[in-house]
Amino acid sequence: MVKTATKKVIQMLLMNWVTLLWFELPYKAIGYNIVYPLIRSALYRALKFAGLSYISQETAGALFSSPASLLILLCALLFFAFYVYYEIAALLIYCEKGWQSQHISVPALWKSAFTRSIRLFHYKNLPL
Repeated sequence: MVKTATKKVIQMLLMNWVTLLWFELPYKAIGYNIVYPLIRSALYRALKFAGLSYISQETAGALFSSPASLLILLCALLFFAFYVYYEIAALLIYCEKGWQSQHISVPALWKSAFTRSIRLFHYKNLPL
């Protein structure tokens, strides 16, 4: 039984491995070249709006007491959460397709992950 389950898992993982590779390479490049610099820039702007040059335990209160800084930090957090959730959705779709022994193309994986992850911002999910 364990041997059969292990074989099924390996088969599932290898089913669309090229698709996963061609999803992850551009996705990580986008993250490294666009997402992370944008978040870093947002954090620097939040510090600037709070009138700070660095953050420490003593200055954290000033950072979180500035409404503009809080808004920027919230937007950066939501942006980063979407970026991470998008990848998790893509990995789940990849595993589902492998488990069902179905092929999925790279554009279909991008599109399916987007449609699944955009649901995160539905008004019913606001408490989440």
